[in-house]
Amino acid sequence: MSRDNIFWGVVLLVAGSLFLASNLGYLAFNLNLLWPLFIIALGLYILLGRVSQPGEIETKQVTLPLDKAKEASIHLEYGAGSLRISGAAAKGQLLAGEFNAMQLSSRQEGSKAKVKLHTAVEETFLMVFPWNWNRGRRSWDFSLNPNIPIKLKVESGASENKLDLSELQVVDLDIDTGASSTTIIMPKKAGHTKADISGGAASFDITIPKGVAAKIRVDSGLGSISVDEDRFPRVGKGYQSANYEKAANTLDLRLEIGVSSIKIR
Repeated sequence: MSRDNIFWGVVLLVAGSLFLASNLGYLAFNLNLLWPLFIIALGLYILLGRVSQPGEIETKQVTLPLDKAKEASIHLEYGAGSLRISGAAAKGQLLAGEFNAMQLSSRQEGSKAKVKLHTAVEETFLMVFPWNWNRGRRSWDFSLNPNIPIKLKVESGASENKLDLSELQVVDLDIDTGASSTTIIMPKKAGHTKADISGGAASFDITIPKGVAAKIRVDSGLGSISVDEDRFPRVGKGYQSANYEKAANTLDLRLEIGVSSIKIR
């Protein structure tokens, strides 16, 4: 058990015991003293943290088998750090890669695999305190299976995201970010892909592979927008490939961004 878990476990145990004893009348304790005691304990822990510097966040190799899944829904809830996704998972694997501070849950409904990855609660809480800032930068670097249709949802905070979806069959993409930098290479042979992207103070660099026709709509506040109009001429309030209606591989891309920099090519 880590020193972090021991400390917060002791704090909660002592506080709960004092509340219970006071409510039952076994102890005449002024509950207003809890905050000063907590601050004193916190100060001591900060000093201990400066003396005993914690190491990097542990990195784990995670592999999730494909089993009998014919399609997948994957939901990522990611805080701050670095996120990398590619389509290089081996045959028989739904997901494989390296993670730290991650919790995973999965289930199968018929032929569909439903997977959720989210930042471990204890790591998110502990990163609030300055002595844990040297624990290292969170990083998720993983691959997905390129042979099945995937619905991918990404929710991230202050992060650097690099999503190479070119080899994946992502048919539905939903990205919601905070203050982030996001680079995306869209699928090149997924048939039809629907992509909804939203963000706050963010930058997006989006590559649409050759051979993919696109319909693009951008709703942006302050910021700059650059679209390759040779490939995607302006049509009304958006942009659209001339052969969009007849193309074998298409992308319906919608962006709703606040203060941003957007580049689409």
